[in-house]
Amino acid sequence: MKRSPLQLRWQLMLSYLPLLLTPILVMGIVTRSVAEQGVTVLVTAEAQKQALALVYSYEGYYALHQSWQGVEVLFNATQRMARPDKRAPTDPMFDNKPPPGPEEVLIADNNGKIVASQNPDAIGQTLSADALSHGASIVVGGHSVGKLIIGAALGVLDQQQRQLLDTLNSALALSGTLSAIITVVLGLWFSRQITARLGQLMRGVRQLASGQWITPLTVYSSDEFGELTHAFNRMAAEITREQQLRRQMVADVAHDLRTPLSVMALEVEGINAGLQTPAEATHSLQEEIDWLQHLVDDLHTLSLL
Repeated sequence: MKRSPLQLRWQLMLSYLPLLLTPILVMGIVTRSVAEQGVTVLVTAEAQKQALALVYSYEGYYALHQSWQGVEVLFNATQRMARPDKRAPTDPMFDNKPPPGPEEVLIADNNGKIVASQNPDAIGQTLSADALSHGASIVVGGHSVGKLIIGAALGVLDQQQRQLLDTLNSALALSGTLSAIITVVLGLWFSRQITARLGQLMRGVRQLASGQWITPLTVYSSDEFGELTHAFNRMAAEITREQQLRRQMVADVAHDLRTPLSVMALEVEGINAGLQTPAEATHSLQEEIDWLQHLVDDLHTLSLL
């Protein structure tokens, strides 16, 4: 019996703990996703601005040479080579080869195929329509001869940007852990408050069942538990009163039965002692028997009620 409140306490914890932790988890995932998308949008927008600023140089180069042969010289002149520590993890779009760095320059033809790049591994790969949309069109003689794309337009983040996202992940993990701990502590406290009042009722029930109930239970609140405690106190008071009435009734019945039985015993003793004849005692005995019958009928009526 002592384990019931503890079991109920953990049942309450298991019932509403997922309802409290799920929003924390969802908020963390959504915040991480939104932050990463926001950083990517800013990076791609900045990459497009850089491409638009550089496209005139590449248009002049193509107009002069009519090809991209030797354009690497222009790469070195207009854009810094990406440092190795700024390379992002392998991207599936590049067949498990390192993708272009965020500061590298790519030139793709009108079909999206990379024809020139600071990253030799990227040459020959095909860019997606989304990546091409963040580049700048290279127009020579009124005709498009390709697209100029900065590596960041592919969604490739540099080390500083990834460190920012990693810091955000750590902050979300820490806040989520602290929120979970606070949630568990508060859940344990609230469940303890509930089970403590149930435990008080259980103790009162056990005392009432053993006949040791004396004082009413203390009502600590005006909610459903308070109403239940009030109802229990009224029920216990009524049961106690009925028990007292029952004991009093039994005592009264015993007293009423003792009197005719005593008279009948005296009449029998008188007959045995020769103080009176059976015929003389018959009338008194009959009266006592009638009185006993009357008492038995009253008890039967009470049992029916």
